[in-house]
Amino acid sequence: SIQTITSLNLECNKIQAEGIRYLAEMLQNNTTLTTFDLGWNNVRDDGAQYLANALQNNTVR
Repeated sequence: SIQTITSLNLECNKIQAEGIRYLAEMLQNNTTLTTFDLGWNNVRDDGAQYLANALQNNTVR
């Protein structure tokens, strides 16, 4: 189950804003993820905003 994942590495997957939006929705409901790597993706400004909103009350570093 996605609820028990503690680490997620999605580095170098060409993820763009729409994909980031879905990941951000997942992050809002996850309480166990502590490490999340999105390096070398196409996050951009709108994707970064989705992530910032999702991570306000989360344990991800």
